Amino acid sequence: MLRGPGCAWWLGALGEDGYGRFACRSGSTVRVLSAHRWVWEHDLGLLPHGVLLRHSCDETNCVRLDHLVPGDHPANMADMCARGRQGGPWHHGRADIRGPAGRARAIRAVLQAGWDPHHLGEVMSAGDPHRNQLTLFPAAPW
Repeated sequence: MLRGPGCAWWLGALGEDGYGRFACRSGSTVRVLSAHRWVWEHDLGLLPHGVLLRHSCDETNCVRLDHLVPGDHPANMADMCARGRQGGPWHHGRADIRGPAGRARAIRAVLQAGWDPHHLGEVMSAGDPHRNQLTLFPAAPW
């Protein structure tokens, strides 16, 4: 894990959904755990069944406790829509074009070399669907 001024970034394995994962063995049983949920439950106690953790920072590989908010699936989907993070073929929001896993992998790759805020910013903005959009009405030269 690498703590920056904002997020605490998970640098280990990532699932296909972009969330941090790791395996835990107890005898002959192996469980795959979500890194952010494990951090929460390790520090603050178990969450009831069906309660998930919403990321207030919208970064799937963040494990910073004060960026995690307990909630349910409808609240998580409402957060996503309110922030324009929904994807799909007709989205006009801010969903990363690499998808959550692609974004998380790109962030992890740049952070494994150490803390470089400039390079991190470049990698984070690289998936912005509007970054190469042309201005339709540029300012008049006069």
